[in-house]
Amino acid sequence: MGEKLLRNIVGEKLQLWWKRYTRNWRDNANKSLNKKVAGIKFVSKEKSVMPKVIIGVPINKKSAYILDKFLKNQQEIKREYQNSKIIFATEEKEFKKELYRKIRKYDLEAEILTFDVIKPDYAKDRIFNITQARETIRRYFLDNTDAEYLLFIDCDMIFEPGIIRKLLNEISNYDVVYNCYLFRDRKGLSLNGFGSTLIRRWVLEKTKFRCFEKKGSPVVVGEGVYFEVDLFKLGAKVARGIYVRSIHFNNDEEARRFGCRYVVTEPRPLRLIEKINVMALIRQFLSLFSESPVLMWIVTRLGVLLRDISSNLHPQQKIRGEKL
Repeated sequence: MGEKLLRNIVGEKLQLWWKRYTRNWRDNANKSLNKKVAGIKFVSKEKSVMPKVIIGVPINKKSAYILDKFLKNQQEIKREYQNSKIIFATEEKEFKKELYRKIRKYDLEAEILTFDVIKPDYAKDRIFNITQARETIRRYFLDNTDAEYLLFIDCDMIFEPGIIRKLLNEISNYDVVYNCYLFRDRKGLSLNGFGSTLIRRWVLEKTKFRCFEKKGSPVVVGEGVYFEVDLFKLGAKVARGIYVRSIHFNNDEEARRFGCRYVVTEPRPLRLIEKINVMALIRQFLSLFSESPVLMWIVTRLGVLLRDISSNLHPQQKIRGEKL
């Protein structure tokens, strides 16, 4: 009996001592940790891993012929990359309500900007509409968001859901990343189109989108050509490649003309002739004629010639599509 009582007393003493010891240890450890982290500014994991990305989409009723497919794809992209928001820009104010109804159907975070098209009386090309849509998005991006990246996407294309993460990985050592894709007519690769292009904020602060059409002639210089010149003058680092899978859709008239509903571009390395077409030397050559849009147009025609040569050299480009 006496031995049992003694064991109980000793057990209680040991428990009290252990609780006191562990409490003191935790307090000392917390004090030490607080000293080490004092003055350190912490950033949330979500913010550090997922920088804010604005998706810019020029659109109007005529170009929105795969709108449901496009919005469903944006839903998948949003699921894959939460810290993103879509900004549409259209010159058609009456189309805005219809577009909002579609957006709500897919539960997307989006805004729709409208703008008035300002262009010369003689202008026939739709390039002014597209250019001013991009410029409207650029100004909104700078004035109303703190996002670091703007991703331009065309509304006649859909992409693998991981497009944002993949392009963010590619842009780590660059300022602009062009994700290249096949033209709808299946004649070569778009190397400087805005169909899926990721741009850093500082680049957009230093440039603006513009275009040119010469009266009474076929000379048209698009916003992409001027942007190329700006990138060279700014010393921006540019990456190009086929980084993500994309599907480029034709409208009904184009489908009849080209013989397929869409073309699929699978990731692959650029070929030699394609690399020559995107070399910095060509961008530098373009910048020499930046004061003469006609000469710039001639240089871009040479680029188209290189594209056609590439297409003829590689007729089996693994182009896939739904045939009519």
